[in-house]
Amino acid sequence: MAGLTAIATLASSVPAHAEGSRATYIRGWQWGQESGRWRDNHNDAVSTRVAFETCSADTTTFSAPLVLYRVRPALPDVGHGTRINTCNVSNWGTMTTSGDYYFAYTGTRIISVNDVGIYW
Repeated sequence: MAGLTAIATLASSVPAHAEGSRATYIRGWQWGQESGRWRDNHNDAVSTRVAFETCSADTTTFSAPLVLYRVRPALPDVGHGTRINTCNVSNWGTMTTSGDYYFAYTGTRIISVNDVGIYW
């Protein structure tokens, strides 16, 4: 029964019609470092989220301010707000404009995250 509960929980946490996702990691990030870019074609209504698991920092508590950006060639990128990730999920909601996106770390500590999931 516990196995079925775990499977049901996992299935309900992953969107059924997500446009895309990526698994990665972070090692020794400092202020201003950026994730890789991904393309959101706005084909669905799935929220853009960044999930952190197994986190560490050069302090006793983990707190990572992240800013989501949409790339605009030859113009400043559009910021979609800061979310404070405390080794959990940061959610920016559904993006209404198709384009290339990335997140940037704006904290003062050095952070590492073993499991990073990006969903859009």
